[in-house]
Amino acid sequence: MMAVCCAILTPRVCEAQTSITKNTLYVDLDSELFGTMPAYYGIVTPVKEGIYGIRDLRGQYSFYRIGGGEVMLQAGRAVHNNHPQFDNGACLLKTGDGYRILYANTTHKDFPDKTYKVMEEFVDGVGMVKYYDPATHKSSRYYIDTDGNKIWPHLEKKQTRITEMLATHPVRPLRDNRRAVMIDGKWGFVDSKGTVVIPAKFEAVGDFSENRAWVLASTGNKVGMINLEGKYTIEPEYDGAAYMLDKQFGPLKNGLARLDMRNSLLYVDSQGIVKGAFGDVKGTNLTEGYAFVQKEPLSPKYNIVKSPTLETVGEYDPTERKSLIHNIDASNPRFNSKGLIIENHGRAIVGPTGGAVLYDKDRPEDYFFSALSEEGYAYCRSRVGSHDAPETDGIVSLNGEYVIVFKLK
Repeated sequence: MMAVCCAILTPRVCEAQTSITKNTLYVDLDSELFGTMPAYYGIVTPVKEGIYGIRDLRGQYSFYRIGGGEVMLQAGRAVHNNHPQFDNGACLLKTGDGYRILYANTTHKDFPDKTYKVMEEFVDGVGMVKYYDPATHKSSRYYIDTDGNKIWPHLEKKQTRITEMLATHPVRPLRDNRRAVMIDGKWGFVDSKGTVVIPAKFEAVGDFSENRAWVLASTGNKVGMINLEGKYTIEPEYDGAAYMLDKQFGPLKNGLARLDMRNSLLYVDSQGIVKGAFGDVKGTNLTEGYAFVQKEPLSPKYNIVKSPTLETVGEYDPTERKSLIHNIDASNPRFNSKGLIIENHGRAIVGPTGGAVLYDKDRPEDYFFSALSEEGYAYCRSRVGSHDAPETDGIVSLNGEYVIVFKLK
């Protein structure tokens, strides 16, 4: 039986089984490189731009196309222990003597002298480099494109004295044609061309969502919301801190943003009008119009509320054996951009109301999912057909069909 998608408000599970079809592709893996165990979660990257990677016992990643064919074998290692993934056709890797940019067309560029360079992964087509000059004992920090060329010279930060430390930081995503950048210790925003469109004057900023972003003002430790022009739509009135900004202030989704205040959970619109106040409880950001809100403080049970009115449309009890989500608070924000998450200890792929998208209620122990992709794929180990069947490792689509099966040779 194929997997089915449940559009439900009262969470229940769906009967689903994985399957191998005539369209399933088989990828041979060298047992000397990948060991005697099947490929397992943690070594297979999420599919991105139609490409996935597999890490061997030496830490080297090989890349393959989801439709068949190799991009490059043993291309390099992960940067900063993050899974290497393609972004705008390019993937940054570590090599024995530096860094490598691997391209989806199978070509690559190498950048040696790893002692003097630190490179950050590409995010929406932009990376970052920190370069140390051994001759002057000074460093500089600048942005690069996917060709490895320096861009946006006006945003380059140069060390002015030997005692000054220039740290790199993760490159921020481009959202609503706005990307957060740090200039002289403050945060602002540039557009896709690197033009400063909102001056750097904030202590911390969130990423834009639905043309709005939370910002921490430079004085008073107060948080407000700005629009694409940098004008406040919500004046800085909420207490906040830079290291807690994303946890306390959720992005605007479906017209509402979550505020986790000290003694109150609020949902406000882009003008700061409170649309829902739930007391001293925990709640999630909205996903596809739904959010989980604790029934009462310390309760394991949740109401499912729906925008725009936030009326209760269902209930969720993680303590029930049939439940698939077990730790709602810990992973907020929890769902990917498609409204999906892997839950139940890897046994299910779950939608925004707690219902299963891919799950077998009769044989949950025979399934394990990881590396859920925004493109609708996930790594899966399962026993196809029955509990007595051998384990099959590969990549499945959300209808349960194996697109790729890994075979050790």
